[in-house]
This record gives sequence, C-alpha cells and structure tokens, in this order.
Amino acid sequence: MKIGDKLKELRLTANLTQQQVAAAIDISRSTLSQYENGLIEPTASVIAKLSKFFQISSDFILGLEDDFGSKTYEKLQNAVTPEERKILNAYRNLSPSNREMILRMLDI
Repeated sequence: MKIGDKLKELRLTANLTQQQVAAAIDISRSTLSQYENGLIEPTASVIAKLSKFFQISSDFILGLEDDFGSKTYEKLQNAVTPEERKILNAYRNLSPSNREMILRMLDI
C-alpha cells in the first residue's frame, strides 16, 4: 500500500476530514490531499507529525512495518472489520480513566 493510501485510510478510519488532520499537523488541506493522492511525498518532519497525531509508528506510514512492529499489516487489515476499526479508534480517543472504565466493563 502506498503512503497516500495509508494516510487516507488512517484519516477515514479516525472519521476525520482532511482539514482537521491538516490543521492538527500544521499543513494545508491541499497539501494533505496531494499526499493522499500520491502527487507528492510527505517530508520526514510531516511523517513524524502524522505518526504522533495518529499514534502509530512512522515505519507503518512508510510501509516498512505495521504499528505493532511486524510486517503483518495486510493480514491484520483483513482480520478487522470496519466496525471494529471504529471501536478501536473511539477507544484510542478516550481519556485514560474512561479507557480503564471500559476495560473493567469488559472484564479484561
């Protein structure tokens, strides 16, 4: 998967607009659009900002490995439904205390 495709998937999975992501990492919406469409490649500093924003490794964005540190992204992508991705993203956006409450409710 190309960098632009990964960026678009990350953004859509997080239910964010291009404007929201662009504002968060201090670039223009049109620049983000060009990244997503493969017209230009993000710089190292932009990749660093994106990895911090999405809480993933820069290697994942670059296609070197998934965010778990292994080369199983394609397998994981097919194993997780869109609904499960939404749940995971919602969980990642929770405060630490709300995460703890959810884990207690699930008895994990």
